[in-house]
Amino acid sequence: MTMRDYKAEQRAFQDLHQEQRKELTRQKQNMVVEDGNMIDTETGELLNDKFEINEVVSGDTVEKRKKGKAVKEEVQKHSEENGGFVFAFYETCKQISEQYPDFNQADLASLMFVGVHVSFGTNHLTHPNGKKIDKKALKGLLGMSRNKFTQFYRKLISNEILTETETGLVMNANMFFRGFEQDIPKSAAELQHTRMYRQTIKDLYGMFDQRSMKKLGLIYAVLPYVNYRVNIVCNNPTNNNEDELNAMTIGELADTLGYEDTTKLAKNLKEIKHNGQSVFKLVEDDNDSRSKYVIVNPNVVYAGNGEALKSLQILFR
Repeated sequence: MTMRDYKAEQRAFQDLHQEQRKELTRQKQNMVVEDGNMIDTETGELLNDKFEINEVVSGDTVEKRKKGKAVKEEVQKHSEENGGFVFAFYETCKQISEQYPDFNQADLASLMFVGVHVSFGTNHLTHPNGKKIDKKALKGLLGMSRNKFTQFYRKLISNEILTETETGLVMNANMFFRGFEQDIPKSAAELQHTRMYRQTIKDLYGMFDQRSMKKLGLIYAVLPYVNYRVNIVCNNPTNNNEDELNAMTIGELADTLGYEDTTKLAKNLKEIKHNGQSVFKLVEDDNDSRSKYVIVNPNVVYAGNGEALKSLQILFR
């Protein structure tokens, strides 16, 4: 950025003819700014070529901007460390199974895995090297038996989650989207969304066999109840006031997800780990096992702007 030479500008002003100086002074006194344009209110003349608008900011504003930049850089660093992300969309406080009743919890785990393979901008299924993932390659990636894959693939197509096109398999952008946030399709504007970290999901999927895949599906199942700022599973996840959050107990979560045995749900949550870290942190509340509440590891999903990220990272070390 070129720095202004105020002394040179002052000298140039003094070198003007007296009448010119008077006219510029009059224009400055009668100038208004509308839609970024400087206008002489007496003559209607546009003065953009004669004056320049400079923003004057306080020390507090400068500090806030520095802090905002640092927070943004922290979120970017976090994303890079976890293999980048896709946007995952869902309806707040509405079970995924309500929207797609023929998907069981194991299917949800596989759906997440498929979702993190979309290409940037086009939403085609692709390998990391950019090569398209066709139906045969998708079966290989998922590691399913022929019958299991046939059933799962049929669900993807019939529910319009995947579309077969001449250019390859394309993911419904209302489910998963990889690209700039401003390019999120308008059709998904009413949905809540979070960042789902690609490498973390790929790693987790590789740690479970098809018999235990239901446990991994818990990540997707709880998404509609995760507060976007602090990753607590709660009854009012869109509330941005931490003091007003109504944390969902493990007992309430079990009831919501259809688990008859709270202890079994807690056990399944504890067994999901990534790089030695819990994916779900169960926090004790008194001595009642049903009153524990749940926090989700930000290396898996995180929708916040970064203000709470450091605290969450410390919690999951």
